[in-house]
Amino acid sequence: MALFAVTGCLGGAAEPGAYRQWMGGPPMLGDLNGDGVEEVVGWFADEGVVAFDGNSYEPLWRRPDRRIEIHDARRLGVVAGGAVVLAQPRAVEVLDPANGTTRTALALSDEVDWLCAEGSKVGVYQRDKVRFVLDAATGQRDDAATPPACPDMENRPILCDTATHARCEGDHATKKARLTDPVTGDSVGVEIKDPGTPEVTLVGYDGAGQQTWRVLFDREGHRIEALDLVGGTLLIRQTYITAVDARTGAVLWTSTCGGSSGDAMVGTATRVYYECDGPKTAVALRIVDRATGAVLKDLGRPRGG
Repeated sequence: MALFAVTGCLGGAAEPGAYRQWMGGPPMLGDLNGDGVEEVVGWFADEGVVAFDGNSYEPLWRRPDRRIEIHDARRLGVVAGGAVVLAQPRAVEVLDPANGTTRTALALSDEVDWLCAEGSKVGVYQRDKVRFVLDAATGQRDDAATPPACPDMENRPILCDTATHARCEGDHATKKARLTDPVTGDSVGVEIKDPGTPEVTLVGYDGAGQQTWRVLFDREGHRIEALDLVGGTLLIRQTYITAVDARTGAVLWTSTCGGSSGDAMVGTATRVYYECDGPKTAVALRIVDRATGAVLKDLGRPRGG
């Protein structure tokens, strides 16, 4: 497989922004200002929840008094109906997309386990098994409606746990998965030889299910932290991130940037967002062009800053 581009670790043309350490987890993405470009919402140490413009990456607003709650490595926040919905201790809030002020606040009987969005509807799943639908546009709670479905993490194949866009199928008991691109219809199979030498093999299929290519991707079998497939590009997060052409198996680019949280990787049709821990920053959120791997922005304060 040919290597076309390499991105480094928080250096080069893209200098870190003036934000303290990224607190990990996947960023929240959605169009907050109606310009057709996804904005970025994340949680930073001493900065609280910050929303960034999707074009300039300048802050739209800050909420130093808020954080993004976490449960079982899941960030409990979504963008729905153009608004930001956050779980708080025994509460759920809807923040105004323009300025981050609290538009709706609902007290709950227990902590939130899941928030899952579909359009403006948010499924709120509590630890005490109470579940309801919150309309992010109106702030209304509906206990009779069926909430949007959340992923069944207990029964999903191991390698499907982190697929964010692709339809992912496989055997729960083995390290095999097949991801289908929601845009092109092509599929890529991921197979890990285990037990024994845990080699990682990739297999390409066309829309009719016919095998078109097969390559040994990683002979040493480094742990796969996250997978994503959309728009013809397969993303593989190990200790680094590799972008693979889903129709040929060729490597398009790779990032040597470190980081320990596979859950932090999110790919859209045009961009990739992932945790990056480099020599110039503590933990930052790196944003790159999905097609080329070119660094668009690093959000994180320089070390010692």
